[in-house]
Amino acid sequence: MRSFYFYNFCTPASKKFSGISGCVFAVAYFNNTHNLPINKSKKLSLQHVIIDDNEQECSNQLYNKFVFWRPMPFIELHVHTKAGSADSSISVDALGKHASEQGTGAILVAEHWRVWTEWEQSGFEAQWGVKLFAALEQTTDEGHFIVIGPQSGETLPSTASKLLEYTKNNQYFVIWAHPFRHFFDAVGASRPPFAMDATLEELAAHPTFSLVDAIEIENAGCTERENSLALEVSQLLTKPVTVGSDAHDVEHIGARRLPIPEIPQDTTELLELIQSLSLENMPNLGQ
Repeated sequence: MRSFYFYNFCTPASKKFSGISGCVFAVAYFNNTHNLPINKSKKLSLQHVIIDDNEQECSNQLYNKFVFWRPMPFIELHVHTKAGSADSSISVDALGKHASEQGTGAILVAEHWRVWTEWEQSGFEAQWGVKLFAALEQTTDEGHFIVIGPQSGETLPSTASKLLEYTKNNQYFVIWAHPFRHFFDAVGASRPPFAMDATLEELAAHPTFSLVDAIEIENAGCTERENSLALEVSQLLTKPVTVGSDAHDVEHIGARRLPIPEIPQDTTELLELIQSLSLENMPNLGQ
C-alpha cells in the first residue's frame, strides 16, 4: 500500500485547470515518516488516503478521484558539500544529481567555512534544475547556527552572543541547528550549554532560544534521543521549526526533507516558508 497526501488549493484562478469548484489538487508520495506534509497557509487543506501499490492502479484512482494531480516538490534545509565544508565528501555535481533524481526542488546549502557565490548558485541551478540557497553554519561556544543572509567572503563571530548580536544588527535569519547534539554525553567539548539535570522548562528558558529565529528539531545526524528532546523543548516554545539531513556524504542526501506546495524563488520566499513551519502543520513529526 502507498500513502499519499493531497493538498487542495482553492483559488478562482485554478478552476480552468481542475474543473472542480475552482480547486487544483497536488499529491505527494511519502516513503517514510520524515518526509513531512506542511500547510503553508489557511487556504491549504490536507487529505490523506491509502491506495493500492500497483502504479497504474494508483494513477487511475488518483485521476478518477481528484481529476488533476502532480508530484509535489521537496525542499532540503541542511546540506554540506566539499565546496565549502572540509568534513563533507559530497561534490557539487553529486549533490545536483542526487537532488534532481530524488525530486528535490530546492536546497539550503549551509557550508561550514564559506557562503556560495551568486555565480556558483546560478550555475548549479542551470545545470541541475534545482533551486539553491546559500547559508553558513557557524560553529560557536554554544553550538552550531545556520545563518541565512551573509554574502560570500563575509566572516561571522565565533561566539554565540556576538554572533546573535551581529545577525540581529544585519537582519539575518538564524536557525539553531541540532541544539541537543551530544547533550547526553557525560563529558566532551562538544556538549551544548545546558545542565545535564535541567528540566524541559529550564532548557526552553535558555536565553539563546529567544534570540534565534527557528529551531532544527530533527537532524539525521543526531540520535533519536537527541531529536526527541529537541521536539519536546520546541513544544514549549513558539518558534518555527525545521528538519535537516545534515548530509556530509551522498548516502544521506535527502534523509530529511519537506514536501512544499511551491518552490521558493528567492530568499524572501524561503524565509516566509521557514517561518510558516510549526509542529501544528507537520503532524507526523516525531511519530
